[in-house]
Amino acid sequence: MNKYYRHFKGNIYKLVGIAKDSETLKEMVVYQAMYGEGQLWIRPKEEFFGKVERDGMEMNRFKEISGKGMFPIIDYTGQKLPLTLGEFSRGVRAMITLLQKRQIVPWGFFQGLQSDDELEEEALQRINDYQEGEDLQGIFHLIQTWGGSTGRGVYVRGNGFDWSVIEPAYRELVESCLSVRAITEDSIAFLSSAVKGFNQKIRHMGVSFITKHTRFWLHKSLGEQNALPIYDNIMANYVLGKDSALCKDLAEYWTVMVNEAQRHQVGLVPFERQLFRYFISSRMMYKGFSFKYYHGEQKNPFEKKKENAATWWFGEKLFYESISREDGDRFIKRITRDYDDALSHNILKGKLLDRSIPKKDRILLFYLDLWHGKWFPYDNLDEIRNH
Repeated sequence: MNKYYRHFKGNIYKLVGIAKDSETLKEMVVYQAMYGEGQLWIRPKEEFFGKVERDGMEMNRFKEISGKGMFPIIDYTGQKLPLTLGEFSRGVRAMITLLQKRQIVPWGFFQGLQSDDELEEEALQRINDYQEGEDLQGIFHLIQTWGGSTGRGVYVRGNGFDWSVIEPAYRELVESCLSVRAITEDSIAFLSSAVKGFNQKIRHMGVSFITKHTRFWLHKSLGEQNALPIYDNIMANYVLGKDSALCKDLAEYWTVMVNEAQRHQVGLVPFERQLFRYFISSRMMYKGFSFKYYHGEQKNPFEKKKENAATWWFGEKLFYESISREDGDRFIKRITRDYDDALSHNILKGKLLDRSIPKKDRILLFYLDLWHGKWFPYDNLDEIRNH
């Protein structure tokens, strides 16, 4: 059938077909998860296509998503969304510290830059001013830093950072990007091959970071409207239904992104960023935890409207930031251990004991209850029940 649906909690599924129960002849939907091991599921047809109520709003349990790739049906504005509100993200700050402490860049290299967006603009300006044959190392570091702490491998693994090894392959990649004058089937194949070639020559740089560099350099040759987007695990999972971003799928990803952006008449860079923001705010990116109030916003949307909701939003944001760190799995294990310990001592009540709620959500509520002890009475379980 090749139809894809997004569950109201965020995960994507492929509709395999409609089957009948051999006993009741009731119609059942057979559908497959587009994540993990691709588990097959069945659900009564009227339930699959039915409605659910969430936060006082009625919505589809499963909503069909459009295109050859798996794109959400949202209002694509074509406006390039800001990355952060006047500050560096945690990952970028970590990279700046790493490069300065290891003396990979001189102190003052990042002077005057105060946010991820300013870092992006600095890299784009240097690329715009670049003349053939000039040194590329500074631009390389800016883009690598902008990508966040998952790009530290090239600096810390093996024998550490060696620009003399990286420079020839990087210059070849840059020249490939600057030679492209239009996005066609042939140019996508050519650039995919260039990314694969760089990936084979330089260890500790996967396709997600290589395509960050190609996206920046294509901005010079093609402009924001046509710079081919970054291909990372998030986009691989949501757009192509792949578990991870691999070079072999890059041409397919670029092709469906180009086609979809053209369909919505928006530039590729704004399109990619709006999609990424949408995906990262969905349930799947929260390691399976269901958040009621926090959906990736930079500012608290409840600050002036609803005092308790504003507090819950803040607690959920802190929890998300904790599980998003490099040691996030360790944090989850610690909170789980604390929850299990409280459970064994019979000090939990209400929703925290409700086994019909997934354990991960009970652990989130447990954490929020601990945090909200700062604002609410510790035993105020009405708030937890409402959540």
